[in-house]
Amino acid sequence: MWGWSGTRCTGLMQIQIKVEDGILTDVKFKTFGCGAAIATSSMVTDLAIGKTIEGALKITRNDVAENLGGLSPVKMPCTRRLKII
Repeated sequence: MWGWSGTRCTGLMQIQIKVEDGILTDVKFKTFGCGAAIATSSMVTDLAIGKTIEGALKITRNDVAENLGGLSPVKMPCTRRLKII
């Protein structure tokens, strides 16, 4: 599960994965938070499909923000606080 915490941005993302032969073949999410948190969650799932678990764990907040085309400074906490919990 990934989650966010902090004074300016709080939210929760739950992620479910399907692994076949060591590769993530399906990734689903449930997010409670703002639109940027939902977009960030969706992008994480898109980036994770086709990777190994180890590869998916290497996805960075910069990868997510870059693939979203950038986020405003106000919404960057949705990726800066992205961590595995």
